[in-house]
Amino acid sequence: MIHDQKGMSLIEVLVTIVILGIVFSLISQTTNFVSTATRIHNDKAEAITLAEHELNNALDLLKNGTTPSSSTQNGYIVQVHINETGTQSPNPATSKHVSLSGVHVEASKPKVVTVTVSWGD
Repeated sequence: MIHDQKGMSLIEVLVTIVILGIVFSLISQTTNFVSTATRIHNDKAEAITLAEHELNNALDLLKNGTTPSSSTQNGYIVQVHINETGTQSPNPATSKHVSLSGVHVEASKPKVVTVTVSWGD
């Protein structure tokens, strides 16, 4: 017996709804991942720019006889360490950090200036 079918059966509608649900779930997860990756990249790019600026500022201050200090700017913690060459600056406790170093030579006594910029979530 052959039936003329007009429209879709309940099973076909349910399968379509399940497939659409899976597709939308994957799209949502991908969007979340891209959003998080973009935020992390932007935070790190801003930290690098800030570290470059603060390193140049610290070297200029040392050149003028002033000791640079640590600070907090826009949610970023900026730490300035000045060491004799050959000694190591401490590493920050957080994995979200950027460190840049430069050398300041004063009366033939080189000093390593390290600027570390850290941030949280």
